[in-house]
Amino acid sequence: MINRFSQNPTRALRAQQIYHILVGCAYDRKTLTYGMVADLLGYGGAGVLGQTLGYIRSWCIENDLPEINELVVGQESGIPGDGLDQLTDWNSRREQIYATDWFDIIPPTGAEIDAVHKSEAGNEP
Repeated sequence: MINRFSQNPTRALRAQQIYHILVGCAYDRKTLTYGMVADLLGYGGAGVLGQTLGYIRSWCIENDLPEINELVVGQESGIPGDGLDQLTDWNSRREQIYATDWFDIIPPTGAEIDAVHKSEAGNEP
């Protein structure tokens, strides 16, 4: 039986889904807008991605990896959005993401992403 992300749309599983999308983007040296990611997930709008991308960010930080979530950018600004507007040298950060061999890293499961997120102080289960 095939399991689908859309049939069990927890935030952690959607983060896992986005992670897979972003690995392909990193390989192709591309960024996606929030709207593009929302469309790929079948969401009605882009405004719901911030928290889910935060799950990916937490997992990357926990594993000492570049924050692949930063490949999702604002349509007008071309840079990552809320909470990341203090980025210094965005081009350098993006190049670190592109240079990482993401295909050599075993992708995190939704449970692994969720566990890292929950372990951060102040996060609700």
